[in-house]
Amino acid sequence: MYRKKNEYKKELDKIASTFKDTFYPSSTFRIPRDLKLYSVYKANELKIFLLFGFLIFNEILTPGRYDHFLCLAFAAHLIETSTHDQSTHHDIHNLLHEFYTRFELLYTKKQAKPVIHALIHFADTVKKYGPGHNYSTFEFESTVATLTRTIHNGNKPTVEMLNNVDLLQQTWLATNDPSFPYEMQLFDHQIHGNIRYSAPTCLSDLYNQRKARLYKKCLSIRL
Repeated sequence: MYRKKNEYKKELDKIASTFKDTFYPSSTFRIPRDLKLYSVYKANELKIFLLFGFLIFNEILTPGRYDHFLCLAFAAHLIETSTHDQSTHHDIHNLLHEFYTRFELLYTKKQAKPVIHALIHFADTVKKYGPGHNYSTFEFESTVATLTRTIHNGNKPTVEMLNNVDLLQQTWLATNDPSFPYEMQLFDHQIHGNIRYSAPTCLSDLYNQRKARLYKKCLSIRL
């Protein structure tokens, strides 16, 4: 048992060392931490590792297992592609179906958890909703973090959170009103684009002071 653990550690050290030298596109938002911390990786870190680190396993896995792993890695690349056509959906389906089918043969049926089975349905999800980044939970997590930072009342954090969410909902309703000033629509776009802009100079001249107050609150929440 000790020997197996020692061999596992050596292989992990080897993979981690190689992965550390990986070059990423400039658009990469979060570069994964040391691979030795994989057990606490965020979903985005695991995705980056799959997209850019799969080549590392060429000298680690057996040829059969490496080819099997490539099915998942190549499917992930296709899923992240900006534009899809019928051929792309077909390739994603075939790759993930092959990965699922061979998984039990390589790793036993016991290890084939429900999430492995769910992969064969992912091609349909991509066909319906588009590339994977279209429905990533990252934006949701970012919004939750932003709302969390708006809580300053230690006595009633839940009440304050609900009030802030209500303000954002009212803001959304206000911006969908045809009579809503264009300047404020632009301001809303700037805020939700996660860019730190100052309020337009004409903001104080807007006729609807209630909407202006909502936007000032929204600005304080966002920034």
